[in-house]
Amino acid sequence: YATARYLLCENPSATDICGDCNNCHKSAHFSHPDILFSFPFIKSGDVNQCLDCINQWLDAVRQNPYLNVFEWVNKLDTPGKIPNINVTECLRIVKDLSMRPFLGDKKVMIIWMPEYLSKEGNRLLKIIEEPPENTYILFVAEDKERILGTIISRCQTFRVAPMSSTDVADILQQEFGKDRDSAELVAGMSNGSVME
Repeated sequence: YATARYLLCENPSATDICGDCNNCHKSAHFSHPDILFSFPFIKSGDVNQCLDCINQWLDAVRQNPYLNVFEWVNKLDTPGKIPNINVTECLRIVKDLSMRPFLGDKKVMIIWMPEYLSKEGNRLLKIIEEPPENTYILFVAEDKERILGTIISRCQTFRVAPMSSTDVADILQQEFGKDRDSAELVAGMSNGSVME
């Protein structure tokens, strides 16, 4: 999300957003109309695309920015069901990316957990290969090997290095209320991931 905010910031420095422009204020609260999201979900009678449960997902991300897909599915109260990004959602992604930005001249789509795009993800190939001008598509994945090869071949990949155990311990202490000794013990076994 920080990358999307940086791309839309009106006065970014070399390393960070300004935090003061209209885009920064809107993106701070997940309310910027030019930052779009897609994520896996469980299809049901009243949920056919991620917009049908976007508020629930945003609430989950606000509560835990280190949310993983298993925690997300547990919040959906649909035990035993496997989430995916279905054909209806893929068509919505293409439609939303084809529209002009609302506030400025840039638009960003964050697709969280693209590992859950099955063959329907091939509907995205044209827009991934030739996105509209000033349109950015960010795939946020945990396992690159599980993403469709047709999608990966059209993307530039960046690997985010694991965090240091000190950073993990700090997050466990500050964000999750762990005492320092417990946080350091868990962080030592975390492989650099808050959610391990």
